[in-house]
Amino acid sequence: MDNGEDFFEKHPESAMAKAFLELAKKVEALLQ
Repeated sequence: MDNGEDFFEKHPESAMAKAFLELAKKVEALLQ
């Protein structure tokens, strides 16, 4: 998934990007 960061930079307002960032925060919190 090499194009992931590129996609988020080009479409930061997209619902998918927001959902992914929310999920990433939750996962990060669980791992700490």
